Amino acid sequence: MILKIEIMQNYKFASLLMIFFLSLSSSNVSSVDIDEDILPILIIGGDEGSGQSEFNEPDSIFVSSNNLYYAGDTNNLRVQIFDSNGNYINELTGFDSVSGGNEVQGIGELNNGTIVVVEKSGGLYYFNPDTYSLLSKVDLKQLASLSTVDTQGLTIDQLNDNIFITNQPEHLVIIVSSNGTLIDTWTTGANTTPENMVIDHKKELIYISTEGKGSIQAYTLNGTFKFSFGSEESYQAFEGLAIDPFGNILAVDEGPDSGRQDSRIIIYDNINYSAIYSWGGQLGDDDGKFISPDGLAYDYVNNRVLIADQGNFRIQIFDYVSIVQSLDFVQSSLSSVLTTEVTSAPVFNGTTYTIDYAWDIFDTSNTNATFQLFYNQNLLLNNSFVGEYNLQIGLIIDDIGVYELSLNVTNEFISKITYQTSLEVKAVETSSETSSEASSETSSEASSETSSEASSETSSETTSETSQTESTNFQYFFTISVVMLSLIRYHKNKY
Repeated sequence: MILKIEIMQNYKFASLLMIFFLSLSSSNVSSVDIDEDILPILIIGGDEGSGQSEFNEPDSIFVSSNNLYYAGDTNNLRVQIFDSNGNYINELTGFDSVSGGNEVQGIGELNNGTIVVVEKSGGLYYFNPDTYSLLSKVDLKQLASLSTVDTQGLTIDQLNDNIFITNQPEHLVIIVSSNGTLIDTWTTGANTTPENMVIDHKKELIYISTEGKGSIQAYTLNGTFKFSFGSEESYQAFEGLAIDPFGNILAVDEGPDSGRQDSRIIIYDNINYSAIYSWGGQLGDDDGKFISPDGLAYDYVNNRVLIADQGNFRIQIFDYVSIVQSLDFVQSSLSSVLTTEVTSAPVFNGTTYTIDYAWDIFDTSNTNATFQLFYNQNLLLNNSFVGEYNLQIGLIIDDIGVYELSLNVTNEFISKITYQTSLEVKAVETSSETSSEASSETSSEASSETSSEASSETSSETTSETSQTESTNFQYFFTISVVMLSLIRYHKNKY
C-alpha cells in the first residue's frame, strides 16, 4: 500500500487574522467628534435628598465582588448600597463631619471582602462587608505626613492587596497596606492634580486622571511616568476610570463649567490609546445625558457601565454588550475577542489512520464563553469556559470518505469564531507499474539505480501475470484543509 499525504496547514491564517485585527485597532484616531445617544437600562435615584435612594451629589461608584453597587453619597457623608436591580440594601456611615466640609470619595474592596472608603479630609475607613459596620480608621494626613489634604481617588492593587489613594494638593499617590500601614508615596508630577485611578495588571500600569493636565497619565506601580493620552478629547477634566473586559479604558469626561457644555463617556483602545467611541454629549437631565458626572465602574458579572451622575443626583447604568454589538465603530478595535490555534499530527497504523486535533481557545473578554464541536454535523462536545480552554480529540479513519469537524466558539458579546476542518480520503486505482514508480519516488532510502534494477526485475518476473490480469493497488490521498471563517461582527470605523 502506498500512501501520499498532503497537509495544508491553513490554520496559520488565524495568526494572520490576529495581525489584521491589530492593524485595524492601531489606526490613529485623534478625536471623538460625535457623541452617541445611549439610553440607560437602569437608573438609581434622581432626587436630591438624604432619604433612601436619594443623593446629594453622588461622586463615586463601585461594584463589589458579590455584585453589590456602592454609591458614594458625597455631601450626605454616606455610601448607599444597592443590589444589581437597584434595590436599596443598606449604607455605610460614621464619616467625619469636619469644619469647612467633608466628602465621601473613592471606594474599593480588599481581597478578604473588606470595603475601604477614603474621605476628602484624609480618613481611610475599613467596613465589614456583611454587617456594614465600621472596623477601623486610618488618618492619612498623619500616616503619610501630608501638609495639605484633599484625598480623592482610591483603587486596589489586587495582586498585592494594597490601597492606592490620590492626594490632589501635593500631586501625590499614597500606597497603604491592607492592614493600614504606609508602604510608599510617589508624585504624579507638578501641576497634575491627580483624581481617579484604575490599575491595568496585564500591562502593569496604573492610569490616573489628572485635572491639572486635562489628560489620563500612565505610570508604573512604583511611580515611573510612561505616557499620557486623552488631552485632545477632554473638554475640561477626566474623572472616573475603568477597564472593560477587553482591556480598553473607559473614562468620564466631566465637561467644562462654561463654554461647550458637554459631559460624556469615552472609550480608549488599549493598543495606541486612541478614542474610539463616546456617548452622552450635551449635558442635560434626560436619560443618557449627564451633568458633571464623576465616578465610573464596570460590572463584570452583568457587563454594565455605571456612572455617578452628580448634577442629576443619580446613578445611570448602561448595557455594555449592546454598545459593543450595535454601535457604529470597529469592534476589532476592542482587540480580537477569540483566537484559536489548530494542530494535527497524522499517524498511519497499518489499517487505520489516526489524527489528533488540539485547539487552544482563548477569549480575551474573560466573560462566559461556550464551544460546540461537530463531527459530520453531529454534536460531539458542548462546554463552557472563561478565559482559556484546551480541547483535544482523536479521530480514527478506517474508510474512504469526507470527514468534517466544525468548532464554534461564542462569548457573551455574541462574538463568534468558527473553525472548519475537512479530511478527505480518496482511493485511486493504479497499475502495478505506476504503483512501483510511486513507491520508488516516495522511498527516501533507496537509490535511483537500486530502484531501477528492482523495478526491472519485478517487471520481468510478472510480465505474463500482468498480461493475463492486471494487478490492482490503491493509492490513498489524504488532504487536510483547515479553514477559518471569522464571523466577528465589526463595523466601519467612523472616526
